Amino acid sequence: MADGTTQPTILIKKADGSTVRVSLDEFRKQKKGSETLSTSSSDVQDVKGTLVTDEFPQIEIEKGKIIPDKQPKDVQAPRPRPVPLYTIQDLKDTQSKDVETRQEVKNIEVEDNTLQVASPHELSTTAPVSRIFVDEAQAQAEEHLPMDFSSLLEEDMSEVDTLKQEGTTHETHEQLQTQVSAPRVGVVDTLEPRLKSLIISFEKGVRDEHQFVEYAMRSIEQGGLGMTEDMAYRTLSEVKKSTPQIQKQPIIAKKMVKQGAPSMDTSNHVVQPPKLTRVDTALPPRMVHVSPPSVRHDIVPGMGVQKAMGPIEEIKEFTLIDLRRLSRDANTAADMLYAKFNGWKEESFLLYMDVRSAWRQSPLYREYISITTRALDTHMHVQDVIEAQSSSSGGLTFREYMGLVSFNKKLGI
Repeated sequence: MADGTTQPTILIKKADGSTVRVSLDEFRKQKKGSETLSTSSSDVQDVKGTLVTDEFPQIEIEKGKIIPDKQPKDVQAPRPRPVPLYTIQDLKDTQSKDVETRQEVKNIEVEDNTLQVASPHELSTTAPVSRIFVDEAQAQAEEHLPMDFSSLLEEDMSEVDTLKQEGTTHETHEQLQTQVSAPRVGVVDTLEPRLKSLIISFEKGVRDEHQFVEYAMRSIEQGGLGMTEDMAYRTLSEVKKSTPQIQKQPIIAKKMVKQGAPSMDTSNHVVQPPKLTRVDTALPPRMVHVSPPSVRHDIVPGMGVQKAMGPIEEIKEFTLIDLRRLSRDANTAADMLYAKFNGWKEESFLLYMDVRSAWRQSPLYREYISITTRALDTHMHVQDVIEAQSSSSGGLTFREYMGLVSFNKKLGI
């Protein structure tokens, strides 16, 4: 008997989607177990059907009564059906069927591959369309009529000219009201203004005879006179007879023709130019005072102030006023100035060296050096030199000088 290691194995897919490899003996056992489970589940379903099909008797509920809820006791929960196991042979059969169907689809031949002429159909447009699809290469040149090349200005304008010459009435509505009198044709007194307006519009050429009759036959509610057809034509004839002819003027005034001046015969007539007589008026000489030219100075452009101000520019322009702005105490001001130098040193040592060299060019340092040099040259005490200088110019004090001494000592100058 062969052991489990030499038996052939089969890869089986479980219900949860995972696969496992088992031997043939184990596969047969699982298959027998699934068959027994399927028979037992069918028996359970038959028993369950007999239990569920029992009907409960109809109970009539009286008004005002509360019946407790009753549930059937012998009801079993349904069991899930076992998932059938598929073998490799079943999978091979399904794959072979798919291959056969694909081959059948490939073997289908197209009966006719030629292009077919589409059936004629109308375009979905409201207006009739002709020659919408035309090949530009094969399109023939369209025939043009002589009227296509004629200008609108060359058309016959005789009708327009006659209308212009007929003219229009240039009288106002009030003037026509006094001239026109409404004929007595059985019109109510309240409609006389309406009749007069109709007659005036007819005389001014606004309405013609047909519009006159149509307006007169219109009902009173719609703004007319409510006449019959005979009354309207009779009124029209009376208006033509009784109404005086209104003077009309042409719409466009005639162009004014410029009349030329009568020609003169200049063949024998010679015009002599007038003689000019020269009058010599001797004027006495006049003394004119000439002022000396004003002094003109050269224009020197002003010194441009540098907008950008950095640490180097700040120390280079540092004065005694800037030192006193730091603090009223001279020692405190010197300490604050040294703190600024330390901050630049922590930021960048190269910047510190540039600021240190710029300090030697500042006005405050130059004043400090000049006091020291004068004291050495005159063999005087520094305090005496400062007192003699500050009494006249208000420069450095002795305490400020000593503060600068300690400041320069810290900088190593």
